[in-house]
Amino acid sequence: MRNRYLKYAQYNLWANNKLRELLSANEDALMTKKVVSSFPSIRKTIQHLWGAEKIWHLRLTGVSPTVLTAYNFDGTLERMYQNWFKESLGFLTFIEYQLDEWYEESTEFLDTNGEAHEIENSEILQHVLNHSSYHRGQVVLLMRQLGMTNMEGLDYIAWARLHDTPLSGTKQKYVDYAEYNIWANRRLIVHLLNYEDSVLEHNIVGSFPNLRETMRHIWFAEEGWLSRLKGGNWNADKVINFEGTNEELVVAWHETSKEFKKIVAHANLEKSISYTRNGKKHTIAGEEIAQTVFNHGSYHRGQMVTIMRQLGIDNIPKTDYIEWVQVREHVSVGV
Repeated sequence: MRNRYLKYAQYNLWANNKLRELLSANEDALMTKKVVSSFPSIRKTIQHLWGAEKIWHLRLTGVSPTVLTAYNFDGTLERMYQNWFKESLGFLTFIEYQLDEWYEESTEFLDTNGEAHEIENSEILQHVLNHSSYHRGQVVLLMRQLGMTNMEGLDYIAWARLHDTPLSGTKQKYVDYAEYNIWANRRLIVHLLNYEDSVLEHNIVGSFPNLRETMRHIWFAEEGWLSRLKGGNWNADKVINFEGTNEELVVAWHETSKEFKKIVAHANLEKSISYTRNGKKHTIAGEEIAQTVFNHGSYHRGQMVTIMRQLGIDNIPKTDYIEWVQVREHVSVGV
């Protein structure tokens, strides 16, 4: 289990640094330009990413802050990026020094509302790293809307292709993550389907032209990687050729998610999968494929929430990993 979270934290540091490089290449004014999203600017979104990593890091060391101090930072962008990078590196270094048994132990802390909680350390790590992917997805969407074009892939698989060793985590954690993936998708979509189809198909500037196509892309990735886990070539024809209603799309996507969970529960995830992409051969453990599918879903759910806010949808349900832990364990955790 330890190696799994170390690699996920290494990916987090890599992805944060790649995003910082992309942002630094653009005008500073774009970082503070007002936007409609979970936070009012790209800068504020980055401050939230930095602040969340910092507050959970402190909780794991026995300190329970009542506020995210990064929210109050008013220094330069370069200093903000440095502090964020330092925190991501510090978070990785902290968990590197923990013994194997620490990952299965729990941490007691007070949330920002002063409520006491106790959560398994591995669940906290999963939340922090998944949370970062969610908001990186929002940042990339906002970058596109502000006219930035120097985009690079930040998906977990992009990092995994550079590091072809297995994660070696316990299988149950991947089954849990698959269950979370299903829960988060449905929680967001059930709310979204209360609106007219025109809302889902309203054109926007983003990674994909509307909410329907964003959902189709998440389904496309799950279906394609599922075919590889089954031992075949990439095959997502059912997604590419789908022409049904939005409700039918959601049902078909849900079936793929359930089948993906079944494969994760029964397949040998330590077995390596070989495939060719753009003429280059890759060999990646099944664990890495499962991780990228679930991480990829969080990234694009973050984009969906930003689009929903821009279209005037309110009372959007939270889909963070820690929210699922709360439901599963019947606990309630603040920010």
